[in-house]
Amino acid sequence: MRNPWVGLRPFRMSESDLFFGREKETRILANLVATLPTLIVYAPSGTGKSSLINAGLLPLLAEQGSYVAVPVGVREDVLERVRSAVRDQGWPPDPDGPLDDLLERYWAATDQRVLVVIDQFEERLSSGQALEGLFSAIARMVHGRSDAGCVLLSIREDYLGSLEPLMRRVPGLLDASYRVPPLSRSALQSAIEGPLERSGTEVSLEQDLADLVLDDLLERSAAQQEPAEQRFEPGYFQIVWSTMWEDNRAEGAARLTLSRYRWLGGSRRILEDFTAKILNALEPAQAELFWAMSRYLVLPTGAKVALTVEDLVEFLQPTDFLQVPVSRHPYPDYLRRSDEWSPWLAALAAEQKKALMRKVFRSLTSSSAPIFQRILRSDREEFELLHDLLGGILLDWRPQYEQQASQSLVAREEDTWTAARRLVAAEAGYVYRDFPSSVGWWSSRYKALVRLVDRTAREVSADLKIDPDRDPAEVADRLLVRKTAMMIAGAALNQTVRRPADSAVFKVWRGTEEELEEWAQAMATTHSSERVRRAFQERMALLRQRASLPLGDGSATFLRDTASILIAAPLAALVAYTIAYFLALTPMTALGIAYAPLTLCYGGVAVSLIYFVLMSDGVTPMRGIRQALLPIAETGTWARIGGAALTWPLPALWTVGPSLLGAWVFTLFGWAATAGFNSVFPLVTIAVVVALIAASEL
Repeated sequence: MRNPWVGLRPFRMSESDLFFGREKETRILANLVATLPTLIVYAPSGTGKSSLINAGLLPLLAEQGSYVAVPVGVREDVLERVRSAVRDQGWPPDPDGPLDDLLERYWAATDQRVLVVIDQFEERLSSGQALEGLFSAIARMVHGRSDAGCVLLSIREDYLGSLEPLMRRVPGLLDASYRVPPLSRSALQSAIEGPLERSGTEVSLEQDLADLVLDDLLERSAAQQEPAEQRFEPGYFQIVWSTMWEDNRAEGAARLTLSRYRWLGGSRRILEDFTAKILNALEPAQAELFWAMSRYLVLPTGAKVALTVEDLVEFLQPTDFLQVPVSRHPYPDYLRRSDEWSPWLAALAAEQKKALMRKVFRSLTSSSAPIFQRILRSDREEFELLHDLLGGILLDWRPQYEQQASQSLVAREEDTWTAARRLVAAEAGYVYRDFPSSVGWWSSRYKALVRLVDRTAREVSADLKIDPDRDPAEVADRLLVRKTAMMIAGAALNQTVRRPADSAVFKVWRGTEEELEEWAQAMATTHSSERVRRAFQERMALLRQRASLPLGDGSATFLRDTASILIAAPLAALVAYTIAYFLALTPMTALGIAYAPLTLCYGGVAVSLIYFVLMSDGVTPMRGIRQALLPIAETGTWARIGGAALTWPLPALWTVGPSLLGAWVFTLFGWAATAGFNSVFPLVTIAVVVALIAASEL
């Protein structure tokens, strides 16, 4: 059982039996076509021009049988389409010659006029198609008062000014024009009852339902002063009734009722769903830009505002755009997002924003998605909402879009972070929770991080292309993960090395980031494939995300921190060995060990050097000192025991104690205790140093 209402799309010629409410306009068009060589049919977007021609005019002419109607598609060549049509009628045209000459010869040979229908002519004007030949043929037909046929141009009212090149050839062009009027209420009533009767269904209409729907659709805000007919949108009328019919069929009901209409939420809710579907079909960047623009196109009261693209570019501020939400992942202190970050759309140049805005309005003013209308006032090209109901609908849509976009971005960010951490752990042995306590500039992990940054930078640069055989989303995700891995590794290196940011590794990192951002923006805005654009637009917010590195004042910070550690390391060793000396003073005196303080000084120097290296691992000097003097690992029972055994000042005791034991063993053989102490002390010191290094690597 077919739906009596066609929805938003124009009526087709085969659906003329369902086309009601335009009988008068159909007869007027038929009379004009019979008397004019060219006819301009115009009206605001969504008035129903295409339906009037397809389901009204063309079926009427087909019944009369005196015309050959030739509808020409938006992208079809007019002359070739007419040649093909008359050839189908059994009359072979000459291969050459202009349109007007072809029509004259066909009329002379067959006594049939040809009606050439070029609908949505504004699409040809906007696409930059060559129209010189068509305009010349029309001008010759008008000036020659040709009776061979008629060229009908259907165009949106706001594009009439674009016909100026044709008007120069035909000064009275608009005298031969017809403006399609708004539907009257009685015509709308006919468009409800007529299709239902013709559909051959037993479904009936509850009394007063039609009046309620029309009242809802014709409702206007107190701020608007236009007559109601000028505000009515036939496309919305079709959407509401088509939706109710589909719901009624799903329920298996035999009657369209007021209660079901209210259950659907009325016209407003039906149009909300319709609007959301249109906006969801926009490319991600277009939807995000429209979200930012909409706050100026709709006032908080729901009133609509007409603005130009230039106005919107001037009004938009970075804070108007969707802000990247704070991730639920606990970023470490040494890796946080830059405070200078701004939404990628806000960072576009003014001309890029204008081009993207025009694409948005081109989509939202089309006959398939009539949300806005284009209005020409003097030299201003303004855009405003097509219907007052849409003001409140867009106000409700804004928080919904923001929530959905934020949730999607957070989920993608967390997935990327997890994948990047795994990559760094696999390639550089980096584990999030134990860094930076276990990585020093001298260690193998530091070197692995340097290699990771360098290699990942080269891989990112190699990926800056789109292979037709690869999924663009896969390429974008790979780049995003590797960029994040570079960010993690680079930030780790920054904290480990604590050197100025202009070192070679950071130049590689930052240079690759800038190259990637520039390339990804081009993919998101100018690539010819919508699939590629969508893939990168969905990830641009994260592809532009950078780490904010607490670099301090560069070399000054490095020198200050180094000076702090140079004082702390030997001081810790000196105090530890002083404690060990006084604890061992009694047995050393009893054994007669000479030169013990000098020997302990050598051990203190060795341990102070190791303490210096271990303290250099910390994010701050105080944290480095704590890690060196209290090297207890976070996990592992044996690692904890080993770290506790090396807690300050125990390393000094582990060198002095075994050395005293060695001195006592020497005395058993009659040898000098001092020789025994000095022989064992270097060996034990080396063992303690190795143990300290091993504990720091656990």
